[in-house]
Amino acid sequence: MMKVYSELTFKEIAGVMKCPESTVKSKYKRAIEILQREAGAENE
Repeated sequence: MMKVYSELTFKEIAGVMKCPESTVKSKYKRAIEILQREAGAENE
């Protein structure tokens, strides 16, 4: 949500969450994959 709605960078989000930037990127990627999977299930 911080990436999309607040348009924060991964680096900024990592600072807010107090975790490595790589963790933020992997969580974002995983969330996008879940959303795509769920959206695809609705289209069938």
